[in-house]
Amino acid sequence: MTLDPSLSFAVQGVTRRFPGVLAVDSVDLDVRKGEIHGLIGKNGAGKSVLVSMVAGLLAPSQGQIVTSRGGLTPSQSGPSRAKKLGIALVTQEPAFAADLSVADNLFMGRHPASRLNFLSPAITRRQSSEVIAQLGLRARPEDRMGDLPLETQQLLAFGRAVFIEKASTILLDEITASLTSERKDSLLKLLRRLIVEQPDLSFTLISHHVSDVMGFTDRVSVIRDGERVATR
Repeated sequence: MTLDPSLSFAVQGVTRRFPGVLAVDSVDLDVRKGEIHGLIGKNGAGKSVLVSMVAGLLAPSQGQIVTSRGGLTPSQSGPSRAKKLGIALVTQEPAFAADLSVADNLFMGRHPASRLNFLSPAITRRQSSEVIAQLGLRARPEDRMGDLPLETQQLLAFGRAVFIEKASTILLDEITASLTSERKDSLLKLLRRLIVEQPDLSFTLISHHVSDVMGFTDRVSVIRDGERVATR
């Protein structure tokens, strides 16, 4: 597997079949480093299936997804493999534990430890506060996640991907749908700032709202009936 060094990832001839349905049909797509790439299409066009394959949630029936760290293929796929490749998916409804705190959700499975290798709640709270500040949110590390508005949870999931998981390929699946205009503007400024600070980052924004994608992105790819029909 080889990848042009200017690219964050490339989808090469990817197909996904379900019984009686061809959901994604031989799609080729590349996303550049330092780019916000839009992925648009009607509901049912195949956008979410394609993104799920990039995130390792579904294995491709054919083809491969290539990154600089390796790839995802029909025989080698899965969420843990995608994470090792630096890929993170932020969904419209984040999979948080509603009864746990913001800090516990952000660091679930990766709580920082002290020098004696004990879990350190103080470090977790401090780092959670830093993530919250970066995102400009009104939340506290000790807040119960389920008490926070959905848009706040979405942005915290984004913050976890960028600042805690340190992902370099970040897929944003319909997260702008529930954001206010003010919050969309703030998110766009944050994406642009992060790319300046970390030029190897890429963001792929999936939406069926054309206005959102046009306002955010450098290039846009259109998915129709499981095929990529244009990139502009």
